[in-house]
Amino acid sequence: MAVGELQDIFELNATCRRNRHSFRITAVAHESDQRLFRLFYTGHNADIAESLGLNKSDAGVYWTVVPEAETNDVELIQNRLKTLQPGK
Repeated sequence: MAVGELQDIFELNATCRRNRHSFRITAVAHESDQRLFRLFYTGHNADIAESLGLNKSDAGVYWTVVPEAETNDVELIQNRLKTLQPGK
């Protein structure tokens, strides 16, 4: 789709806390009447990430999938462009 055809574009940044640590929510799924969050650790301490039992997908990149009920402080921030016109 060409940029000129778009009416709106935005990014949704979803974050939460689990076990007092910060995560970014990157996906939501439904299973057995509950929502599951795919979380990426946003901290910078590999020892903590590994002590939490997180999966390591790359150097410094840790993730897990947990029920929504195991998270708190869920926050959604929507970032929207002021204009879609190039140069403005």
